Amino acid sequence: MPRDRRPSLPSRPLLPALLLGGALLLLLLLGAAPATARGQQQGPNRPRLAASADTNDWEAYFDFGVKELRRRRDLADAAFYWASKLNPERAEPLFARWVAFWLRDFKRWKDYLNGQDEARLAPDVLAADSLPVAAMMRNPFVHQGLAIILYDELPGRWREDNLTAGYIAYAQPNFPRAIEYLGRALRNDQKSRAWIRTTRAQCFVVLQQYDSAAAELAALKAELTARERGTIGAGYQSKEMLAYAAALVHLARGDRASARRSLQEALSENVAFYPAHDLLGQLALSERDTAAALRAHEQASLLAPNDPVMQYHYGTALIAASRADDATVPLRQAIATSPWYAAPRFALATALETLGERGEARATFEDYLALAARSDSASIGIARARIAALAARERAP
Repeated sequence: MPRDRRPSLPSRPLLPALLLGGALLLLLLLGAAPATARGQQQGPNRPRLAASADTNDWEAYFDFGVKELRRRRDLADAAFYWASKLNPERAEPLFARWVAFWLRDFKRWKDYLNGQDEARLAPDVLAADSLPVAAMMRNPFVHQGLAIILYDELPGRWREDNLTAGYIAYAQPNFPRAIEYLGRALRNDQKSRAWIRTTRAQCFVVLQQYDSAAAELAALKAELTARERGTIGAGYQSKEMLAYAAALVHLARGDRASARRSLQEALSENVAFYPAHDLLGQLALSERDTAAALRAHEQASLLAPNDPVMQYHYGTALIAASRADDATVPLRQAIATSPWYAAPRFALATALETLGERGEARATFEDYLALAARSDSASIGIARARIAALAARERAP
């Protein structure tokens, strides 16, 4: 491995800074568009994809953006933007947009790393810095390997140590090797322990080694708590994202009770942390506790009124509670906020059909089909069947 390259890991470690920082409630930059804007372009023009590509699929744009990131940065940035609009539920395009932002202004990236306030506090930089936060609100375990491109563009050579080797393996990605190298680094590195543990937890999650991921997060929590107790005058550092990540791991392990406790812990850290409310709602709905689900989803929707995913989830919970009329309000809000997001249109069409609004239901199912990715084959089949049934009813005497 080359030697003497720059710091042995990113000089502004991305994951721990965001996981444990205090700015977790920055606005999600998912963009609000009027309800009539479906045919209008907001933001950059869509890149032209291959003829065989599905232009309704976020992954088609994301993969295109990754391919073009080093060559045509403006085009990659536009591709990531559209990936985030087509499916606001995904974390990957949001983080990729942050990487693309800095690649388009690499001189300022170096000023940013050097801590210059002019670079760090610029309005567009503050807006860009909310993108990784938004990504982690969607998925605390989102892979952040694309960031290595930003450091690879800097002059110098990579150092030869376990921490650097672990970061490179994580970015490649080679998760077993990253776990190995970062485990070695953990034995004698005090400064970067939070970054190491969170990154190892990410790797374990990808490898579906959920017990190991849970142990890593528990160890990190214990270390942070001990550090706070042992430091006189240190400010308390909220850990809601850490508790939320632990809840997701507990769910993957099938331990709902521990997941629920972790979510309650996240809310005790920050009652306005809406992803925890949302996940509590999903848990309750899966257990057919519609009253608890509605309370949790309503709270999430109130805390994040411009987040189309929270509005969509609240709408689907209302449908499950046989409140189709009420469901149309958050579902229309989700569509107004993100006109290219297909899922709320399917839910809205379902609610409208329940209410007897056959003509609007059929038109909304058709709108869904115009926006749905080909991979959503099950929902597409249902939508086509409902359109045919509704059309037949309209023709009936």
